[in-house]
Amino acid sequence: MCESDRINLATALLIERLVREAYADRAPGAITPLQWAILRAISRASGEGCTQGWIARFVGVTAAPVNRALKALERHDAVTLQRDASDGRQVIVGLTRFGQALLKKDPILTISKRLARIEPDKRVEFRHVLEQLFGTSAAIE
Repeated sequence: MCESDRINLATALLIERLVREAYADRAPGAITPLQWAILRAISRASGEGCTQGWIARFVGVTAAPVNRALKALERHDAVTLQRDASDGRQVIVGLTRFGQALLKKDPILTISKRLARIEPDKRVEFRHVLEQLFGTSAAIE
């Protein structure tokens, strides 16, 4: 393995470690990374809630894992699931107060706090590098 390949692998492993440490709670019944992503997505949707299809597109997975994750989040009392009155095939998903409170403990905030320790210009550069890796600009605002 050449030097640049070793550096790339070491960098990838550091990113993996950062994410693994953020999502350290792996106990049975713990909220999974996908469930956290779904909670974040719902919180960014308009006040009326959002559909399962929208959530699946937003987090970049198919409908089946979103459906399973939403049922688990409903058991946690973090989301509400209601049939759309105008289109019975659609399920409207909303956050409960408990779901909103959970987001204040979102593991991704751990990574955000670590990033805050980096000099502002380096943070911007790091974000641009990540956007380049993903081939897109992150629409966070």
